[in-house]
Amino acid sequence: MKGIFLFCAIILIASCSGSKYYIVMANMIEPVKSSETVFKDSIAEFSFQFYSDSIDLSIKNISKLQKPIIVFWDKMTYVDENKIAKRVIHGNIKIIDKMSVQIPSIIPPDSKIEDTLFPVDNISYDLKNGWVFSPIFKYNYTKGFYKYFGKNIGLYISLEHDSTVLDYYFVFNIEKFKEISIVWFAGVPKTNISIIEKKLE
Repeated sequence: MKGIFLFCAIILIASCSGSKYYIVMANMIEPVKSSETVFKDSIAEFSFQFYSDSIDLSIKNISKLQKPIIVFWDKMTYVDENKIAKRVIHGNIKIIDKMSVQIPSIIPPDSKIEDTLFPVDNISYDLKNGWVFSPIFKYNYTKGFYKYFGKNIGLYISLEHDSTVLDYYFVFNIEKFKEISIVWFAGVPKTNISIIEKKLE
């Protein structure tokens, strides 16, 4: 996970001469209002980054009590732009076990975990292609990502610290998209960046 406070989803469109992807940036509106996608209290520090088919999550134990944090993966829930709650699994779980119980993780004092979350509803098995990850943010070749502007998405996280259960609900409002195009010429990549921030009229 990069140390940049962007809440983003990346949709990769590959070609033989280059690739294109989109970063979806948003503002935090709960539990606090902020232009950054990080939050911390006296117990933990959180940071988020969204991709087309997954969510990067970092949780750091910053408690002065020098006691561990327990992360309850099975209680973690992603809420999409239509307010539909979806079960998630983290990166250390085999995809075939996506509906199995997830063992909680422990974060020792002054340390952190970095993991990747996948909404289970977006994972399916295809006889031809194997496991398929449907995008969280779907690109429309006519309207792009305009249907997501102004929409809220969220992540519910449940922790335990010092025998106390701590429930967090993070909500983000999608603001704009950044298009990144990478074109290879003579073995050298060239990057073009453009911002999409107006709603479709």
